[in-house]
Amino acid sequence: MARIKTSTPHPRTCTGSTMSMEGPSNSTPNQPSQSSQVNENLVTSSPSATEKNLVMPSPSSEIHSNVPNSEIEVNVETEKIDDNGNNKEIENHGKARRSAVWDDFKKETLTDKNGNSKIQATCLHCNHHLSYMPGHGTSHLRRHIDMYCKKNPKGNKDIKQLLLSKSSIEAGGQIKPFKFNQVESRQSLAKFIICAELPFRIVEHPYFVEFSKSLQPLFHCVSRVTVRNDCITLYEVEKKKLQDVLSKLNSRVSFTSDMWTSNQKLGYMTLTAHYIDGDFILRKRILSFKKVPYPHTSYVISDVIWSCIREWELDDKVLALTLDNASSNDSAVSKLKENYGEKLFLHGVHMHIRCCAHILNILVQDGLKVMQNAIDNVRNIVRYVGATPSRMQMFNEIASQKRLPKKKGLVYDVSTRWNSTYDMLANAISYKDAFMICSRTWKLFTSINT
Repeated sequence: MARIKTSTPHPRTCTGSTMSMEGPSNSTPNQPSQSSQVNENLVTSSPSATEKNLVMPSPSSEIHSNVPNSEIEVNVETEKIDDNGNNKEIENHGKARRSAVWDDFKKETLTDKNGNSKIQATCLHCNHHLSYMPGHGTSHLRRHIDMYCKKNPKGNKDIKQLLLSKSSIEAGGQIKPFKFNQVESRQSLAKFIICAELPFRIVEHPYFVEFSKSLQPLFHCVSRVTVRNDCITLYEVEKKKLQDVLSKLNSRVSFTSDMWTSNQKLGYMTLTAHYIDGDFILRKRILSFKKVPYPHTSYVISDVIWSCIREWELDDKVLALTLDNASSNDSAVSKLKENYGEKLFLHGVHMHIRCCAHILNILVQDGLKVMQNAIDNVRNIVRYVGATPSRMQMFNEIASQKRLPKKKGLVYDVSTRWNSTYDMLANAISYKDAFMICSRTWKLFTSINT
């Protein structure tokens, strides 16, 4: 680029160029007048210019005019012409800057079926092809070398990514550097699997692996055995934290426990601790979830409960223990008082608390005996309708024709839970019209149309 400055009224003609500009004073008849303008033909050629580059003014060329303190900037370009008189390319004066990314890429020109050509960049390490257009930057090429090219000998194994953190933006709008950590990612994965109650084998699912790679290519997916070990390690860490909290309590701890049998006919017991923390907030934490061998006698129940309490070092902080109102539990609490009465609050006089919900269930179950025949009839109807898909489909079609509620559906009760029996009866009343219509087809209803 040549810069032309005008500051004095004395005329001066620029040499080494076909461009000239004269001042108005002391001009000869052969010189242009003041109204003359700068010749627009900044680049001209002589008959021999087709064989060589034109000689243009140097960037330091100056032309003075009578316009004070004015400054004109002209972008001077050099045109290269081949032997046939065709324009080969236009180059700007000055040193061209070359990106360092081209040390790892090479340019290739491809031609499609229609004869159209395009330029692409090919990685010298992995032979991966990327699009490239002159003037559109090379950041995508650098990103490939830094993050995705596995064969790059200069690859940075400790890559830092700058991510916009929502918390940092809300705090002050500053961008904080983020460094990927494989260990922290595995801990987060273990928390997710535990809280979502997912199987360990989900980490080996192909689509889970693909999803993980799309979020963070640097994350190394682990096997189900590894994630199982991570979950156990996380449990031990959280257990240690909870032990530290419970050891610093200045108050006593109450416990609740329950037992049930799984579908595999295995007995389980859970023990939950209830306490008030330093902020006077009531907390509860599950301390134990164990399989209990049969038979579930009072000796077995008392041993399992007290072994768990001692494992958490809470044997001197026991306040109360809430259990179902069952005879085996009464005997278990009596044995705890006999063996560990000295460590219990008031020697365990007020230790045993019977579950109010269990007592209420016993009361309601006794009352339901008065109408047991009617309840059994409704229970049999519900089971008969839901026994086969064809019966269920017919029942739903009739309910839809009668505009009965669709979302409620039929409910199967659990005989030992009075509230489930209540839900079964309430829903059956809503579908009474559908039951009456079905009774004309199904002979089962002829004896229970009451």
